Formats: sequence, structure tokens, C-alpha cells
Amino acid sequence: MQKEEEETSSPMMDPWSIFLYGMQAPMTREKYRGRLAKFFNFIGLAEGAIEESAKNFTDRGKKEPNWVFLNVLRFAQAQKETILQGCRLSL
Repeated sequence: MQKEEEETSSPMMDPWSIFLYGMQAPMTREKYRGRLAKFFNFIGLAEGAIEESAKNFTDRGKKEPNWVFLNVLRFAQAQKETILQGCRLSL
């Protein structure tokens, strides 16, 4: 049990650090930070720091995997609709 607590409390294991780990360029990090903030805002998790939103998202996702799937799907659909509306307006 103690080993499990150590693994989850490690600073390298928090969701925000894992998200940032794969991005080397500062501009890429900022761009994806904005995109993730937009997603968290869309699903109602934009309270406080983005790091806290990421933790809340992963914590809830561990308990409710379907909630993650449905929210990602809803967000993707909303983005698709926004693009389609833009295309219709430009015709």
C-alpha cells in the first residue's frame, strides 16, 4: 500500500507533468495548454489552475471511464459543428 501511495504522490506522476513531458518546445506547450484549457472549460472543469483541472479530470476518469469518453466525444462534435458552420457561412 505504501509503495502505491509513493507512486501516485510522485511529482513526475501527476497528470500535468506527464502531459508536458512529451513537448519540448515552449510554443508547443503554450498552444496545447490553451487547447486543453478550452476543453476543460467546455466540460466544466475550468475552476482554478489548469494543473488542478488536469488532476480532477484524471481522478474522475479513473472512476468513470465512460464520462471521459462521452466528454471527449461531445467536445469533438462541438468542434466539428463549429468548423461546419464556418464552412457554410463562407459559401
